[in-house]
Amino acid sequence: MSENPAQKRLTEVLTRIAQLPSENLEPPQFFANFLQLTIAATGSRGGAIWITQANQPPQCYCHVDLELCNINDQSQQQLIGEAVAKTAAENRVLVLPSAGDGGGAPATDAGGEQTGSPEGRRNQCNHALFFKPLRAADRVGMVLQLVAAEGLAQSDYQAVVGLANKAGEAAENYLAHRRAAVLEDDRKSLARLLQYAEKVHGSLEPDKVIYEVANLGRDAISCDRMMVWIDPQVKRGLRAVSGIDKPDHRAVLMQAVEKLCKHCLQIKQPVVASRARLVEMPEEEELTELVRHYFNVSQLDTIFLQPIPRGEDSFAGVVVAEGVDEQASVNLAGMMATVAKHAGVALENALMVGSLSLTKPFAKLRAKAQNPKNRRKRNIILIVILLILITAILMPWPVKIDCTCELSPAVMRVVDSPLDGVQIVNVLRVRGQVDADEVVVQLNSDELQTQYYAREAALEQERTRLRLIQRTASEAEVQHCQLQIQRLEHELEFFAEQIAKCDVRSPIAGTILTDRLDLREGMTVARGDVIFEVADLTDWELVLNVPQAEIGWLLRAIDEQLAEPADTDEQQGLLVEFYLTAYPEQRLRGWITDREQIGQMGQVRDEGNVFSVRVRVDPAELEPIMNGLRDGSVGRAKVTTSSHPLGYVLLRKIIRFFRVTFF
Repeated sequence: MSENPAQKRLTEVLTRIAQLPSENLEPPQFFANFLQLTIAATGSRGGAIWITQANQPPQCYCHVDLELCNINDQSQQQLIGEAVAKTAAENRVLVLPSAGDGGGAPATDAGGEQTGSPEGRRNQCNHALFFKPLRAADRVGMVLQLVAAEGLAQSDYQAVVGLANKAGEAAENYLAHRRAAVLEDDRKSLARLLQYAEKVHGSLEPDKVIYEVANLGRDAISCDRMMVWIDPQVKRGLRAVSGIDKPDHRAVLMQAVEKLCKHCLQIKQPVVASRARLVEMPEEEELTELVRHYFNVSQLDTIFLQPIPRGEDSFAGVVVAEGVDEQASVNLAGMMATVAKHAGVALENALMVGSLSLTKPFAKLRAKAQNPKNRRKRNIILIVILLILITAILMPWPVKIDCTCELSPAVMRVVDSPLDGVQIVNVLRVRGQVDADEVVVQLNSDELQTQYYAREAALEQERTRLRLIQRTASEAEVQHCQLQIQRLEHELEFFAEQIAKCDVRSPIAGTILTDRLDLREGMTVARGDVIFEVADLTDWELVLNVPQAEIGWLLRAIDEQLAEPADTDEQQGLLVEFYLTAYPEQRLRGWITDREQIGQMGQVRDEGNVFSVRVRVDPAELEPIMNGLRDGSVGRAKVTTSSHPLGYVLLRKIIRFFRVTFF
């Protein structure tokens, strides 16, 4: 007897579920596909997968159409959390009958054990809830939640439980091998949320709060664009956008999103839509028209609107995440709810601080100032303070230039390949000290040796021929033979030089810097490819990145130092004090003694246009940290230049700004 189409379809879906663990999918993609297929096999309206960890509440890993099942109220969510925890603790299928069944419809799992529970009487929605434990190693690692269709018959309960058990075998096989990866993925999402929660509460200004919510929330959720829309009744004019590249596109997009946000606040629940599922939505609904208009404007394919809570039954605005990858998203609904929750708390704190009345800290001082008895005393104090300030402003103070620095070996050579298309056959020295002209790497010279021997044989043949024809042949033939001998001798010298180049030698005595040089054996290199680097680690040079605005101070100070008579007791030049990031407790010194140490060409860095200043550092200065020095050690440095009045030193950057700006 042939199977009917429904049975064939069910067998096909169960076969696809059983094959999922062998496809080597990543956890987000595997569980998204597994959940979709399990929902299709059991005829459910939606479902979710929960992660269970010791001493932690269950975390929603992924879900499908859960927000469309009308189980979002607080009591129902608490019930689901308790059911997930109970399923993990008892390690068996748990069934919560729907409210239409009176909370007492019996159900049995695949082993015939009764799974009806008192929690079913608390299930107030019209859908039966099924919870299937998914074991990982020796304990339950996840729980599969299924939201059944409305009006299940009593016989359907056992069928759904049996199908859930059959599908769960594939998930348990996958989970046994990939549990570590699943939990690591969940930890990363939780870590992003914790970092977001720490930063978003750092400001007490409403404008800054919503911009922090948009910028940090975009990174926490890993979406392409995030918007924050605040209800004008809460605070007028509060908007924030993170991720719009074209300014001319911003106004039209914000208008479409604002209509969606207003509708989201009306229905007081999240809104999820995607361009691919838009055709399935009813045409007569208001939300469908708003979403359709939004996708006509936006270039992204998904949108998630989450109301920002403010109190028990009110909302401050809406957080909008756009461009979320549905297959790769992990616990998107939970993450959006967390972002919105912290956004509401931070915004409420900022609004409360902004509404506080300003105090008058100088009221008592003003009353004392009006007392004639204190006026003379006050005037004397003010005069003394004024004299101290004038003295301090006129006091000479050295100008110190702050800049970044990098410590590197003064003598360093990069050894590249002298030949093209040759293979590294042997690495004689992998690391450590090498002598000057010591062979470090040997290149394959077999082909060159063959060419050399061929030319050598041809040369000997031509010489023999020349001896035979010197008396009998014409002068032209003898001259041609001599030219051939000369050409072969030159080629022989050329190949001898090429063979000698196959022994790659160290140009200086020093230490090999290239890591894992032995892994390059067997690699084919082209002419100019870097083979290894070697440096003398006993002689170090400090490279200062002096900003362009400070280079004039540095040059003038050097000229002044060189113009003064030399003092034999002290080093002549500008003192450079620097700290390395690796050794912040060790203050080191160097000296700038010549203008030639300053580079002639500027370089563009993160801090702007800078000029390099090279300073040789005395090995005795680096002796305490010599064993720990590495090439490219960075830090901060200060160069002490000429002295000027303290007031000018404090205001010199402001003076320079006005001189350059209003020139």
